[in-house]
Amino acid sequence: MGDRIVIQLTDGERFAPDFYGHWCGLRGIKVMNDLCRRREDNGINSMMCNFIVTVMDGTPQRYSYYLYSHGEAEGMADWDNYTWCLDVSSNTWRTTDPRVGKESLTLDEADDYVRCARPSLYGGNPGEGDD
Repeated sequence: MGDRIVIQLTDGERFAPDFYGHWCGLRGIKVMNDLCRRREDNGINSMMCNFIVTVMDGTPQRYSYYLYSHGEAEGMADWDNYTWCLDVSSNTWRTTDPRVGKESLTLDEADDYVRCARPSLYGGNPGEGDD
């Protein structure tokens, strides 16, 4: 699950700093969806902080995770780097990942995509679909 990902977070008007995860991959979508559903945030910057702490399991990792000013992280990696942007005002994701098949997804549709691509994140068989 070493695919790189850029996660953006907006409230429809402003953007939090962009998150670039070198070893995060689609796990980041699941983590952000879980946080969004719990609504334990105090705005998009707080939500991004909670996301980072959760995705890193509270453990510093020297070369895996980065924050950039909005728009600077896109294109930071090779062919497996896609941008996913969650708009918390509408609870919809937009993505540049062509494997998804559409540009806009609800939280449930994003979960379904991640569940299919990475079933081990949802308690499925480890390694099944995780290529």
